Amino acid sequence: MRVDWIDARYLDDAAKLLLLLHPSYSIEGLTSQLEMQQLSRQYKLIGVFKEDELVGVAGFVEGLTFAWGRNLLIEDFVIAPPWRYTGMAEQLIAWLRHYGLQLGCKEIHVNSGVQDFFVHKFYLQEGFRISSHHFSLQLQADAAAHVARSNS
Repeated sequence: MRVDWIDARYLDDAAKLLLLLHPSYSIEGLTSQLEMQQLSRQYKLIGVFKEDELVGVAGFVEGLTFAWGRNLLIEDFVIAPPWRYTGMAEQLIAWLRHYGLQLGCKEIHVNSGVQDFFVHKFYLQEGFRISSHHFSLQLQADAAAHVARSNS
């Protein structure tokens, strides 16, 4: 088992795993989005390998904010179903901890869907704490509703 950066050789394999999180994408669309985010947002992707098989990935960005200082924000985290509960996820978190410390980060952050109780348990077991609520606002649907309210 090893954790390493995802390079061009493994980008398609990483995209297949990320489809588990983002099923509305096609493999081509997701691969294109990955490449675009890596260029425009400095999105980084690491993987955990069992021999030469990619069995899990973590996508993250480095950040600097007033609230969190220098930090890592995990945006995508997935382990292939046959490899869940085998220690692979813990290896990715350990790698991210080490990398964050090397960069001088104060914290690692992650957002998780409210329905993902097993994922929440994992993060809590890894030492994460629930430190905030994340709110979202759908702009297209909200804009129409807001205009309708404003016109009444």
